[in-house]
Amino acid sequence: MKTRKPHSVRDIAKLGVAVVMFFFASQSAIAGPTAANHIVRNTVTVNYEDLGGASFTDTKSVDITIDLLEAAPDAVLSVTQVDSFNPVSPGQIVSVVYTVTSNANGEDEYTLTSGGLTLGAGVLATAGSDVVFVLGATSVAQEVTAFQTSDVTADSGTDISVPADSVNADGILNGITVGEMIVLDMSVGGDNVCTVNKIEDGVASAEANGVVTIEVDNCSQASGTLSVGDQIGERQEVTLGITITAGSGSGTVTVDMNVDYTGGNTPAAVNNTVITVVEASLSIYKFVRNMTSGTSGNAGANSCTTAFSCLQLSGITYYSSGVTALPGEELEYIVLLYNNAGKVQNAIVTDPFVTFTTYKETSIQVIPETTANDNGGACSAGATGTCVVSGGLSSNNADDLLTSALDFGGVNADVITVYAGTGADESTVSGGEINADKVAVVRYVLVVD
Repeated sequence: MKTRKPHSVRDIAKLGVAVVMFFFASQSAIAGPTAANHIVRNTVTVNYEDLGGASFTDTKSVDITIDLLEAAPDAVLSVTQVDSFNPVSPGQIVSVVYTVTSNANGEDEYTLTSGGLTLGAGVLATAGSDVVFVLGATSVAQEVTAFQTSDVTADSGTDISVPADSVNADGILNGITVGEMIVLDMSVGGDNVCTVNKIEDGVASAEANGVVTIEVDNCSQASGTLSVGDQIGERQEVTLGITITAGSGSGTVTVDMNVDYTGGNTPAAVNNTVITVVEASLSIYKFVRNMTSGTSGNAGANSCTTAFSCLQLSGITYYSSGVTALPGEELEYIVLLYNNAGKVQNAIVTDPFVTFTTYKETSIQVIPETTANDNGGACSAGATGTCVVSGGLSSNNADDLLTSALDFGGVNADVITVYAGTGADESTVSGGEINADKVAVVRYVLVVD
């Protein structure tokens, strides 16, 4: 039995049917998917004549709309946040910022959510509510190789042609708007981060096969190859709050973050973030020196061999014990607040006068916050030697070292009240903050009766 062969082009021609074959090569090697919401119109045209030679033309079109192709975004801890919140103190709300970049072909909704907190021994913390946000995205319709790296006005940036999104002149292109940060996924040169300067989406935006323009500036790269089909994704910084419970002990909190997205079966994992919690611990030390008799009054003072037994302030030494004085002599006292742990706030110093002494008017002064020079470990717990606080002034002008720029409560009923630390305010009866490894200093003078 003979097998019938399929008709070849030559066979069909013999039957009186003219066949014209067109072979199309792709315009380019498309790097990514076509932008969502773009209307693709395919139109066929037929030209023919009747037997009298009259010409006719007829066309028929079919439209399709590109759907959203969901994709897991890129999500990393923001470079501005790395270690910026370490260490933190109990009671703080830590704002952890993540940089999230779309890899989709259009606008999609995402949710930054905590996958769980791993708490060290003694540490208590809770994650804030999930953060829902939207990222836009599109693709490239025409190659671009040079980019504006400066902040310029509209019409002075770099134009990028992109597929229209079928919405007429709304100033939004697949979720991308002016002022937002976008990442150009260049086929040559990698990511180019730019700011949207202008969107030109007039009538063409609603037309099939339409092409519109995104103008950009502030690009991170001046050159590269942004090819047809390369993806353009919006980038946002998204913040999630982690509350360190007040009264918590010291330790670490490991934050496991995920970014869920519409249509995503598996959320995009974010690199774990480790927060170091240091319990507040403010150490208080008090020193004195005899200002009047000098050497003789301080002759019996301690030898400055144990930790915090002495303080050196701008070249002047103060002692924790052993100082003597005669009636009428002046004693200069120094109160040192030393924070060797987590940040503290609302630091208020009250120091009552002892019997048989009189406060010297206007002598109270304050250093809100400064750094103690370690001096070989002298300012560390258990170390020996003199804790040194630099003021940068000569030893005979100690009054000028201290500043009264920070409010103090003054002297009432033989008690000095000082609102110490950065940001203190006497008018609101509020002490300030003292950061880790910082000191605050209070100085005043009493006269022996």
